[in-house]
Amino acid sequence: MKSREWEYIFTKNGTIKLMKYHGAETDVSLPEFINGTAVTDISVNTFGDRKLRSLYISENIQFIEKGFFKYNYISKEITASAKSDRYYSADGVLYNRERTVLISCPKEREQVEMLPITLKIADYAFYKCRRLENVVMPRCLCEIGEYAFYKNVSLISVTLPWGLTFMGEGCLCGCEKLESTIIPANVEVINDYTFENCESLVNVQLPERLKIIGSHAFHQCKCLTDMILPPSLREIRDCAFYDCHKLKEIAVPNECIKISANAFFFCAELTVYYPEKSNYYIIEAARVSCLKEKCRKLYPKRKFTKKEEKEAFVNVDPNPSFQLAYDVSDQYIYITDVYDSDRSAKKRIRKELFGKSVFISTEDMEE
Repeated sequence: MKSREWEYIFTKNGTIKLMKYHGAETDVSLPEFINGTAVTDISVNTFGDRKLRSLYISENIQFIEKGFFKYNYISKEITASAKSDRYYSADGVLYNRERTVLISCPKEREQVEMLPITLKIADYAFYKCRRLENVVMPRCLCEIGEYAFYKNVSLISVTLPWGLTFMGEGCLCGCEKLESTIIPANVEVINDYTFENCESLVNVQLPERLKIIGSHAFHQCKCLTDMILPPSLREIRDCAFYDCHKLKEIAVPNECIKISANAFFFCAELTVYYPEKSNYYIIEAARVSCLKEKCRKLYPKRKFTKKEEKEAFVNVDPNPSFQLAYDVSDQYIYITDVYDSDRSAKKRIRKELFGKSVFISTEDMEE
């Protein structure tokens, strides 16, 4: 169905869902009615590639499709009707009616001070706000949604409130100028892609309760030089530190039971320290792509090797502290040192292997 400016469909409740805007205005007010029928819904692609200066959300709007504020560009102001029972606006920023969720910020804002009762930043809320330099978050904020600050390329620093417990996937991804941040103590998971492509990131203080570092969490953080992993950490997922080529060293805590494949891929300067004593297994190899003279071949425990390949594993520790769940004889990793559990001493692995604590051959790689 079409009106002069709008393309729309009827919902199952008999109301109207806006599908496409055909007008020429950049300051747009959503209609309350079309031909006497209430307009209640907005499609994710209503404005397509069109750039709006402002958007007014009318009283009857009940549902804005997920992703709308990701795909539709509104530069200066988003306001809601004072009579709306779903939405509220303050200083051109859109919230839910209870004012506890920040839904969307206009793309060209340079700074934002959130309402003091805001508990959550919604998915994509500050998506590609390229001019945003400063965000003041309330102390009570407990959740940041997926890709909330994606490609905020002017954002230099973020002060995360201590009440924060959840950081969504990719929430600070692509913040190219972000230099440092402290992750609050109650955050237990750094989700996938959280700091990916934060190319200026130098320092991140991890929380003491952290359990998981997700896939690509620090991918291409090219200025990151060191990272202190807390004792609580149990898992480092695939490509977590991919291409952090200035990263110098990481010490794996005793409680870490899994380091996934490619966790340290292309970390050309990295030395990984494993605990000398542990009751846990590292399930997968942490691989890197590097010069062969800096690499050492990684051997699994004999019982995990294929029968036809047994002859390849002549330098296997009979009782290693760490075991591999599959054959990785063709993979290579940077591990040149081990350390004891209290980190009181670091010892170089020698050609004959270091006791029963590791299963790393220090023989040179073969062609």
